[in-house]
Amino acid sequence: MMNLPPHKCALFINHNEHRVYYETIEHFLDCYIVPATAPSFASDEAKARAIATDELWTMQWYPDTPIGFHFIAAPTLEELLAFASKIIGT
Repeated sequence: MMNLPPHKCALFINHNEHRVYYETIEHFLDCYIVPATAPSFASDEAKARAIATDELWTMQWYPDTPIGFHFIAAPTLEELLAFASKIIGT
């Protein structure tokens, strides 16, 4: 069973959302109007692998309220879950 971050509000996991828009991962990530709202990667290397493999997993969750959230990305689901665990300290 997956260990998901605790969240009192919503949690979303997406896989390859960029393909729905016929975009590359790079273009998809560049479309965020405010760069601070784009998903964070654990490392530049993880981002490069996502682009190279055309595989993008994202997770966004709201731990306490509908205002504050975490938004992360990774090239694999396993790395996404590991990154989330690192953020929440488990």
